[in-house]
Formats: sequence, structure tokens, C-alpha cells
Amino acid sequence: MRYPFCTDLSDKALGITLFQEFECEVDVSLIWDNGEPVLEVNAVYIDGANLSKGEGISQFFANKAAANAELDDALLLRVIEDCETPLRRAA
Repeated sequence: MRYPFCTDLSDKALGITLFQEFECEVDVSLIWDNGEPVLEVNAVYIDGANLSKGEGISQFFANKAAANAELDDALLLRVIEDCETPLRRAA
């Protein structure tokens, strides 16, 4: 499932923010680890392009955004809610 995602991309070694409000879409799966829900990011997209298939800098941004998404509690809750909401059928 794809979700819009916005995050700051930081360099922890330097203690600086490289990009504020980096906007992308993340394709995520909900997995269970010892009974705990966990997000797994399958891909990160900008304008429909999968960043992991791009050059090194695009792959770097994809890895940073994916790591942040996997730790984002608000995104996790949205995914859980979407998985628990039964699909409505047209009448």
C-alpha cells in the first residue's frame, strides 16, 4: 500500500538536517514481529519514480526516508487502521 510521507532527512554524525519536509510516497507492508506490528518499506517514490532504481543519491534519499517511515508511529497507526477497515462493497 502506498502512503504519502513527509520527513526531515538528517545527518546524525554532523547533527544537521539536510532536507526539511522531504515529501514522497512510501510503499509499505505491515508485518508482525513477536506479536508487534512493524512497518516494512518496500519502495520510496517521488513523482511516480522508484528512488531505489535511480543513481546513488536517489538511493541514499530512499534509504533515509524508508528508515524514518519504518519508525513513524503515526504512519504505522494509519496502516493498521487501513488493514483493519473492511473494504466496502458498492450497493
